Amino acid sequence: MPWLLGARRAALLRPSAAFEAVPRHRTNDALLALHPTASDGFDLRAVLAVLEQEVSEGKEPTRLAALKWISVLLVGSRSDVLAHQGDLSPALLDSLADASDQVVLQALDVQASLSREDPHFRMLMDRLLRQFCEQPALLESRGSLVIRRLCVLLGAERVFRELAAILAEMKDLQFTGIMVQALNLILLTATETADLRALLKHTAGSGSALFQALFPSWCHSAVATVSLCLLAQAYSQASRVVCSFGELTISVDLLVQVDQLVQLLETPVFTHLRLQLLEPGLHPALLKALYGLLLLLPVQSSAWTTLSSRLQCVPTLHQIHAPSDESRAEADLLATFKAVSLKRQSVNTI
Repeated sequence: MPWLLGARRAALLRPSAAFEAVPRHRTNDALLALHPTASDGFDLRAVLAVLEQEVSEGKEPTRLAALKWISVLLVGSRSDVLAHQGDLSPALLDSLADASDQVVLQALDVQASLSREDPHFRMLMDRLLRQFCEQPALLESRGSLVIRRLCVLLGAERVFRELAAILAEMKDLQFTGIMVQALNLILLTATETADLRALLKHTAGSGSALFQALFPSWCHSAVATVSLCLLAQAYSQASRVVCSFGELTISVDLLVQVDQLVQLLETPVFTHLRLQLLEPGLHPALLKALYGLLLLLPVQSSAWTTLSSRLQCVPTLHQIHAPSDESRAEADLLATFKAVSLKRQSVNTI
């Protein structure tokens, strides 16, 4: 290994005082500074095997150093490292449960670097969802951090589109619903998804390509579906979905989600929606959707008080009427929502 021999030779040429023990981190940094590549003649597979073991079993400084080595090797020997991606992925995914946020973030950086190309990207998203499915505690403790960081590294729209496509095909309906709720909260609240929210708000409502991509998987959470429609200003669709709640079993969990949505409607994310209430004649379907949510809530709840107070600010009520005749696209979306809801309800009653 010429680069390693060079480093050793340099150490031997130091004055006698330099023969004292050199701190490990300084040696490691010196070797990294040489930008090693597979062309230097070392056995990359053997090196990666050691790094994978250290990522899995080492202490925090060792794990961070091993992850840094993988990043450096990806720069100089990307194709060679990608050939061994399958060996690295389990250790990298397991690192997401590490107690150190620094390790988690570094592992995500490596994962993102490994997954820039589409086939590797889809593989990462698929494995990530399966990891969350198998480890619910990981989703609860690290899910938001992981998704938000990947949005920064790989692009929010790309991440959400791919996750939505995979979730729409998953057989575990319980996990799918939980995951959609988690993604929906990130969509509505995270700074990393601000551009995604802007894209949904300023495109053609239910005709938006992004809206169409997210909608099928979002149907696994009725309240998430409504919030997506409200965010995208697809108010006719929102009112029809809310009206269809009469066909569902209204559980405590669903009411809790409606409560959370009402609180989110008071945040800056939905400023555009609140201002549109100044023109009820232009947005009758919005009013109908909000009144539908109000009527679902227990009268004694704080969410009922909040939403009722908001609706009392609307200039007039007499212009509320049923949405205009639905388009074929809107009818298809509602049919999708009802079909998914019916499937979930039949499974939950077994």
